[in-house]
Amino acid sequence: MAEIGEAEAEFFPRVTLTASPTVNAIDPAKIFRGSSLQYMNIGPSISIPLFEGGRLRSNLVLRQAQQQEAAIAYQKAVLQGWHEVVNALASLQGDAGRRARLARQVGDARRGLDLARARYTQGVEIFTTVLQNAQVVLQAETNLSQANAALSTDFVALSKALGGGWEGTFPTQPTPPGPPDSAQVPVAEIIPRPVVP
Repeated sequence: MAEIGEAEAEFFPRVTLTASPTVNAIDPAKIFRGSSLQYMNIGPSISIPLFEGGRLRSNLVLRQAQQQEAAIAYQKAVLQGWHEVVNALASLQGDAGRRARLARQVGDARRGLDLARARYTQGVEIFTTVLQNAQVVLQAETNLSQANAALSTDFVALSKALGGGWEGTFPTQPTPPGPPDSAQVPVAEIIPRPVVP
């Protein structure tokens, strides 16, 4: 990081060049004339950090610790992201298996209802059996719709964990064209033409 480099640079001497003109003019109108500038001090200056060793060393240690802290925070964020992705994938896989089982249950319940109806129409079963089978089908379809909702939620969680975004509002949909206005339709298309033999 640049901050560690700056902390290390403070250990070395600093050399600067300075220039300071000396103005010797009493009249303000003569300040900018060449004769008013009598002396020009030009020279280097050097500053050596002799008695600041403890402060500089502590500053360097602090910068190194801040760099390690930033690296640990970045690693934590990456691991948290992977954790969210793995959890979303596990939920998606589990709910997909549950949805497949519930879809098979719906199919079995519908076949059972069809069989109960056929037996009722043949006079073998009473209508209560048909109603019970219809209730089983309704419960199975309810469970399947809940599994579909959970699966959709898992897809959203996976998209969010992978960094996907979504719109805050729904996009506007174009309005479908309505029936043609009778005032715009030519009369020749409304009245059928006579068939000429």
